[in-house]
Parts: sequence; structure tokens; C-alpha cells
Amino acid sequence: MRIAAYRLKPTGWGTGPKLRIIALADFHACEPWMTAKRIGQICQSANRLEGDIVLLLGDFVSGMR
Repeated sequence: MRIAAYRLKPTGWGTGPKLRIIALADFHACEPWMTAKRIGQICQSANRLEGDIVLLLGDFVSGMR
């Protein structure tokens, strides 16, 4: 697991409250490489970041066939 933090300010973005976005991607959920327990740990880490929104970006399932 890798956590990277970025501070972005789009053109025209006001000075109001900041928006904290958590983006999760590429789980490739497939035993034994990415177990349900490991996915749970990743979700707990994401929750500790206290984002305003969580984006699930894809590649959730992987398989051998």
C-alpha cells in the first residue's frame, strides 16, 4: 500500500473549505494475493485519513481465467 498526498488548487477555486478526496484503485481482489483482510486494512487506513469523499477508481476484481 502506498499513500501519496497532493495539494491541488484548480483555477477559480475559492478560498472556502478545502475538499479532502481519498482515491482507491487497483485492488485486484483475488486470493491469495489480495485477501479480504488486506482490503479491510486498506479501508481502515483510508478511513483514518478522514476524507470528505472516497473515490473507487476501478480494477476491483482479478482472476486467473
